[in-house]
Amino acid sequence: MVKKKKIKATTDNSGWVEPKRKKVRKARKPMTEEQKQAAVARLEKARAKRAENNPDYGMSGIHESLRGAEIFDIYLEYPFARKRLEI
Repeated sequence: MVKKKKIKATTDNSGWVEPKRKKVRKARKPMTEEQKQAAVARLEKARAKRAENNPDYGMSGIHESLRGAEIFDIYLEYPFARKRLEI
């Protein structure tokens, strides 16, 4: 039987650098009640202004054929309508 020759791998790892760790984002402080109320007021104002400019604002989950006034009222009668669930 013939002896097999052992293969020795020669690898140069001298240029290896440990990968940098990703920065961990610090958690936000919880808002106070005053800050929450101020944020709610700002969001309501911004949403109202955006709805003035775009009449379809907030209806992206409703099919275009259901966005008319009469049909939208029928849609709201549906028990699982998105607008009914948000109220």
